[in-house]
Amino acid sequence: VFAYYRGEKLETEADPGTVLRFVEQAECDAAPEQVLPGVESVEAKYDGVSQPAYCDHWVSNVFSRTGFLDTLHDTLGFTPKVDFNAGVVAAGEAQIESTVTGNASTAVLDNPCKALRDQSQVYLPINNALSEVGHVNVFLKELGQGIQHIASRVEDLAALIQRANDYRRMTGAGLSFLQIPRSYYGYLTAKRLAQDAGLEPTVAEECLAALRKAGIIDGRGLVELGATEAQVAAALPEGVQQGVVAHVLRARYGNLYTLLRDHVSEETYLRIVRNNILVDIQGEDLLLQIFTAKVLQRKDGEEAPFLEFIQRVCSECRDASGCPKPVRPGCGGFGIRNFLTLFLSIEVSKAASLQAEALQR
Repeated sequence: VFAYYRGEKLETEADPGTVLRFVEQAECDAAPEQVLPGVESVEAKYDGVSQPAYCDHWVSNVFSRTGFLDTLHDTLGFTPKVDFNAGVVAAGEAQIESTVTGNASTAVLDNPCKALRDQSQVYLPINNALSEVGHVNVFLKELGQGIQHIASRVEDLAALIQRANDYRRMTGAGLSFLQIPRSYYGYLTAKRLAQDAGLEPTVAEECLAALRKAGIIDGRGLVELGATEAQVAAALPEGVQQGVVAHVLRARYGNLYTLLRDHVSEETYLRIVRNNILVDIQGEDLLLQIFTAKVLQRKDGEEAPFLEFIQRVCSECRDASGCPKPVRPGCGGFGIRNFLTLFLSIEVSKAASLQAEALQR
């Protein structure tokens, strides 16, 4: 079965680039270690530097999202799970639609370790372009239909990022990550400080001016990550209540704090900010995610796939008897709040590249 068509399903020619192929094993030949014909499972061995990662989902860019959804439903029984913002996401003139489809797994995941490794639940987010501009449209023109990025689950996302960054700095090769603006995590304004700390607007303005003078916040309202309580207290005008210090330091991750409150420690918050990690929450579950720069790029300036790494921090809820409840596959969701951030980051990166090329001409 052809996965894609060059336009709407059955109204246009099939795109022969990707085929869904059924594989059936005779019961007598079935072996646990056999995955596909000609492919065998091998034991994973790590060298003390590598970190295991497990497939979570992969995202496709297609011409007809509804056509691909129908094909997956007809052949595999997949059904839509999530629509991002009613299906349409926009950044400037660039517009796309996106839907997550998948199977209905009956697996019972009774501990986080099993949930990390589980492969029974399949999720396939699918994008299509609605405009003639933007990343998805250019991807389809340059590369055709197929996988935009692959997402893998890891146990400790911050550790993986730090290790990848250290390796790249030491060797000059390796993964680099999409840069997220610091303002995504939090920033400080006089209005926000007055509201949160209960200050008069004029006093809040004086506090910000003093903090700028001391180099603790910059012109964009970003608070220095390494700032200490003592440094902030020393910079603030005399007579300002001590509680203001905590509000200033919290502004380093204020947007995240609005989502997560005191369920996450200050150390964890700062680790998230330093490593450019995106955060989302669904119910009591937490999703940490990061995206790499392009990989397998044929030529500078062209579109290419990229990778995503995620850490699903599932709620440790217990039932009436006190036993842990089963872990839900896909806990933490797919970063609906971050989807627009990713989309904007890709579009901004593309615009910056075009500007740099224009300046070199």
